[in-house]
Amino acid sequence: MLMNNRSSLSWKQYALIASTVFGLFFGAGNLIFPVSLGQQAANNIFSTGAGFLSTAILLPLLGIVAIAATRARGVYDLAKPVGHKYATFLMVALFVLIGPAYAMPRLATVPYTIAFEQYVKPSHSALFLFIFSLLFFGLTYILSVNENKISDVIGKYLNPLFLVLVIILLGFIIFKPMGSTAGFNAVAPYNTAPFTNGFLQGYGTMDALASLEFGILAVTFVANLGVKEPKKNAITTFKAGLFGILGMGIIYAGLMYAGATSLNHFPIGANGGVVLAQIAEYYFGPFGSAIFAAIAGLACITTAIGLASAFGVAFHERWPRFSYRTYVAVPVFLSFLLANVGLTELIKISVPFLFFVYPLAITLIILSLTRPLFHGARPVYVWVTSLTLISSVLDAAAGFKDLIKAQWLHDLVDWAIKYVPLYKYQLDFIVPALIGLVIGLIIYMANRQKYIAAYKPTLNND
Repeated sequence: MLMNNRSSLSWKQYALIASTVFGLFFGAGNLIFPVSLGQQAANNIFSTGAGFLSTAILLPLLGIVAIAATRARGVYDLAKPVGHKYATFLMVALFVLIGPAYAMPRLATVPYTIAFEQYVKPSHSALFLFIFSLLFFGLTYILSVNENKISDVIGKYLNPLFLVLVIILLGFIIFKPMGSTAGFNAVAPYNTAPFTNGFLQGYGTMDALASLEFGILAVTFVANLGVKEPKKNAITTFKAGLFGILGMGIIYAGLMYAGATSLNHFPIGANGGVVLAQIAEYYFGPFGSAIFAAIAGLACITTAIGLASAFGVAFHERWPRFSYRTYVAVPVFLSFLLANVGLTELIKISVPFLFFVYPLAITLIILSLTRPLFHGARPVYVWVTSLTLISSVLDAAAGFKDLIKAQWLHDLVDWAIKYVPLYKYQLDFIVPALIGLVIGLIIYMANRQKYIAAYKPTLNND
């Protein structure tokens, strides 16, 4: 229910928004990657974890701040200074990636892997996954069609239940650990560049991508509670988002620690979902596995609701010919179909696309936060984005070369490894982005008064 304009929220309202933000973000990747990372990092868990948190925590928070500070209505508004066609392309690319092409199907396959796969005969697994994903996405659609109720559904009911269960698990992990990390050496690549590779592994949560759309949901939730003045809304959204994302960081740390210490009992798993199932069995037995399956299910369905809702809001605003409910149905139905491919296969196929889009998202967030310094000058946006796009293509090529057996692709990647700075770390976008920034700033300084006169501090009415 909308309230009169006010300057701040009560602590209970902060808790509601923080809980909602937490619930939106904490999904499949947040369960899978920290545990798998902990196993592989082993005795290098602290440096690897620091790198992981720098992308998995800091970037999503900055994404929310970028949306709030610019009053953008999502990634389309943020990217408009580059050009309307590019903004449309990036919006569609982001939603395909964080929606049906990768993230949303995982939200069904993760709880299935944890709760059922180990108990189902291999010959029956496809049928049970089909039934489970049908029920999961059917419930997702039902809970997503009323966009005004999303904060209540996630913040008041689903996420608090999740937090109760996960605190019980973390209590066992902290006070009854599975052992020590001593004697377990990190495996490649975490044995030589733990921070850098932890940084890259943070990509797998996809939260920096999701923040570009979840940010507007957070801003809207705060406005619905009465804080409508733009500056106060931005500050309040930042505080609530900070609380929610710091909570995610605490759980990340516990899951990474669980993964590292699980080496005392289990070998490195094929994916984090397999490891989580083993950890649940260790702590709670068969009954505990059901409890942990509930944790996974709650975490994943809250994020699925958020993704479906954000998809519906963004596409309905951009192309209002079709209703919000119609747009919500599209990612839900496609995700149901793709979920039946299998978790490991989905990750392999989608990684190249992840590395293509992520540098563009990072540079867009940074440009949005710093635009007052160069008065939103379009040349800065265009040059940074254009040169980053070249790196994005090269990054995607590295992922595709193992999937597509083409000699020219292998030759391209070999060339990039030799001659492109930071390419082997998938951080090659940094140098081109900085070059683009310098070129754009030179153009800006040459016409500074023009850009000052035309500057608007917000993006939703450019």
